[in-house]
Amino acid sequence: GTAKTVTNLANAGVDQHLRLQMELDSINTDDTYIGFSDAFHDKYNYDNEDAPSRPGNGKLGLASFSSDSLRMAINKMQLPKKDPLTIPLSVNARATGLYKMNMTEIVAIPQVDEVWLMDSFRKDSLDMRQHPTYGFNITSDTASQGNNRFKLVIRESAALMVRLLSFTASGTSSGSSLNWATENEDWKSVV
Repeated sequence: GTAKTVTNLANAGVDQHLRLQMELDSINTDDTYIGFSDAFHDKYNYDNEDAPSRPGNGKLGLASFSSDSLRMAINKMQLPKKDPLTIPLSVNARATGLYKMNMTEIVAIPQVDEVWLMDSFRKDSLDMRQHPTYGFNITSDTASQGNNRFKLVIRESAALMVRLLSFTASGTSSGSSLNWATENEDWKSVV
């Protein structure tokens, strides 16, 4: 490749986000939206950014948590740089039974970022990019629901990190010419 300007997707007007849905059946569902931008705050920000989750009268409920432990229906934050981002989830249901956790949308999240659903009750994990639906049971055991069962973990994949294949520099009449080739390059912000 040749030298190029890498732009931040969020600054280009791209709505980077994912949406999770807890489902009992086609009628009984609840969603949480998690959006990403370098301009967002990880803590709750009421100024046109986040929206708290309010308990409803439905058969189930799903929310994500801000970094200051508030239940959110709309939760906007920054994508992780080097350290993984862990987002606790809250799942609640009025009845025991089989439920699904679906990743119904993933938009403009760089391929280098893995999205994992961690289930501490079953001691299980799932790569949601590869398998966007996870079936789980809510039982009479109180640990099968609530604020401590599920976490969403977003982290950079070591396998997809950018690898420099070649780099050359040469003098020109107007300065320098830089050329490089990479493997697994993605359109993430470069610091």
